[in-house]
Amino acid sequence: MDTDNSQIDSGPTIEELIKENRSLKRKFALAETNYNRLLNVSSTLERVESILYDSFKKELQFFQLVLENMTNILLLFDFDGRFAYASNAFLQRTGIKDFSSINGCHYMDVLRSLVSEQKNNVLYDAINEANTEKRTVSIELEIDFCFKDLPRIYSILVTPMLNEHGNITGTMALFNDITELVKTSEKAQAASKAKGDFLSNMSHEMRTPMNAIIGMTAIGKKAPDIVGKDHAFNRIGDASSHLLGVINDILDMAKIEADKLELSPIEYHFDNMLGKVLTVIHFRADEKKQILTFNIDSSIPKIIVGDDQRLAQVLTNLLSNAVKFTNEGGRIHLEAILIEETENNCILQIEVHDNGIGISSGQQDKLFNAFEQADGGTSRIYGGTGLGLAITKRIVEMMGGAIRIESVLGKGSKFIVTVKVGRGSKRESPADGQALETDVFPSGQPKDIFVGKRLLVAEDVEINREILITLLDETGIVIDCAETGKEALDM
Repeated sequence: MDTDNSQIDSGPTIEELIKENRSLKRKFALAETNYNRLLNVSSTLERVESILYDSFKKELQFFQLVLENMTNILLLFDFDGRFAYASNAFLQRTGIKDFSSINGCHYMDVLRSLVSEQKNNVLYDAINEANTEKRTVSIELEIDFCFKDLPRIYSILVTPMLNEHGNITGTMALFNDITELVKTSEKAQAASKAKGDFLSNMSHEMRTPMNAIIGMTAIGKKAPDIVGKDHAFNRIGDASSHLLGVINDILDMAKIEADKLELSPIEYHFDNMLGKVLTVIHFRADEKKQILTFNIDSSIPKIIVGDDQRLAQVLTNLLSNAVKFTNEGGRIHLEAILIEETENNCILQIEVHDNGIGISSGQQDKLFNAFEQADGGTSRIYGGTGLGLAITKRIVEMMGGAIRIESVLGKGSKFIVTVKVGRGSKRESPADGQALETDVFPSGQPKDIFVGKRLLVAEDVEINREILITLLDETGIVIDCAETGKEALDM
């Protein structure tokens, strides 16, 4: 049967197949290249994702570490006011062991058991105001969470948490503990007030003697006789001494404030320094008919090294205060004791007792503060700068010691001072160029010349008789004692 060759469908030619094969190879190579690129991109993305995850994880851990260790209290509440987070500081302060025990609880229910209803309401109002006005609200509140320490003062920042649409999703409350800051501010204000009161007091302290000096100078000029002039001169001398004391206190306090107060240690005779102080104080005590006694530990080295003028200033301040705040006929006693001794140094304890007005326990805390007196009324009644004990405390501390007080209001006071001094040379004479007082016996005179001599001691104060007998007993003198002047005359 004949067929029509024109109707037969001829296939692709060899050339076409080769061409198509080449095209497929190019497409396959391109696909393989793109696949490899895709693998590389995927690998790169995995590495980037891993790096980002690690970085995010580290940042999250760091943020969590910060939250866990922050000293301030951070609380997060959800939209309904339920706990979503509480920092460790809050848990520790309140004694809540685990956050899970309050997670999801309303903050009012939790805080109601921790703080007073009144303060709970203040916090509630602050949160409502912050969420209503969509702004941070700041309040200051003293809160006692009833678990640790005393009540603390917090500056509380309440901030609403908003989403991208500006809608509230929760509330954050940050409690910043400002207790110490408030105390520091109060101390600064108190110090400023004390300095203001001090300046006011100094105005009176300086004007009074100045007025006396000017007034008595005019009176002295007009006095018709020597008696009147002597009286005026004596008053001028007293007022001048008082004014000099005020000025010295002010200058010493200025040095202390500027950290310029320095000690000038020398070798000196302890007994002689003490004797000069007691001579001055004895005169003041006699004016008030007070009994002044003392007892010096014989084991204290005769010669010590230190700043004799500053130590004398300390003792003068303490004894002057004792005289000032003890009524007429009162008793004042000084005791010096050696409490510790090494090859090169000694620690002395010096006590000043009186049976004066005393100081209440509440006033003792600010007794040694600069520009303050235990009671502001004392400046009006007894006078004084209020600086003496502050200066004394600073000097004693510079000498490596301390000062404290034991007192009962109305029953007198006892000031206890410890100071560290150096041991002087064993010789009785000072080194070249040093001013050292001589002993009670003239230089070169043998002490045994008094052996067998008789001495009459007349003293109406028993403790003074005992001290004199103790001191004189070493000389070999035979001592007779009399308690009164009449008994002494009879003997």
